[in-house]
Amino acid sequence: MNRRDAIRMGGTALALWACHDPSGPTADYPEARLRARPREPISKLPPGVTPLELAAGRDGLMVVPDGATPTSGWPLAVLLHGSGGNAEYWDPVHAIAQDLGLVLLLPESRFGSWDSQDFTADSEFIDRALLRVFARCEIDARRIAIGGFSAGGGYALTLGIANGDLFGDVFAFAPARLTVLQRHGSPSFYVAHGTADTSVPITVSRDEIVPELEERGYVVNFEEFEGGHVVPAGIAARALARI
Repeated sequence: MNRRDAIRMGGTALALWACHDPSGPTADYPEARLRARPREPISKLPPGVTPLELAAGRDGLMVVPDGATPTSGWPLAVLLHGSGGNAEYWDPVHAIAQDLGLVLLLPESRFGSWDSQDFTADSEFIDRALLRVFARCEIDARRIAIGGFSAGGGYALTLGIANGDLFGDVFAFAPARLTVLQRHGSPSFYVAHGTADTSVPITVSRDEIVPELEERGYVVNFEEFEGGHVVPAGIAARALARI
């Protein structure tokens, strides 16, 4: 399988994963609520890859497809890398986004992985990154999604629950965990997991995360695929095509 066929996310294998106890109360972390919303841009991003330029070191990328801006604005996908990763892990998705005609926002976690405990530095940085995209790109407010891989997949699910009034679609590839926060909005969910994943077993998605989301009334499309702890190009394309 070559680089075009799959997005291979390296880094330290995750040894722990957990789901929020569905019988317990949902947590309400105000820090997880994102304030950024689409607006009339003050300048326009050129097609191609542009650094966020929000932080020295760990930063992120914005990717704009070629072509004229759609009448209602571009659809937007926010993608969160896996543990130990960075924005470049999503390089193979750029071509998929070009074919589908959507903008990518690829923020990087403040430290080695996404902080799903107190939702401060990482969610604040994602909020700033969204503000940067909205200020420089005309985005269709009805077509915004968040997704991620492994630790980033779990973080995307959690932020999707807390910000379902911003994200209409939420997708996770081999999510490592789910922390259930106060619900806002009613996004749709897509979860995909490899049957041979030895880093995060498929049972985490199939037997824990998906049933919990469904129990809470969400529409969830769950897909198993043959493979390990990777994101096959076809799976990524199906997720992005939902936006």
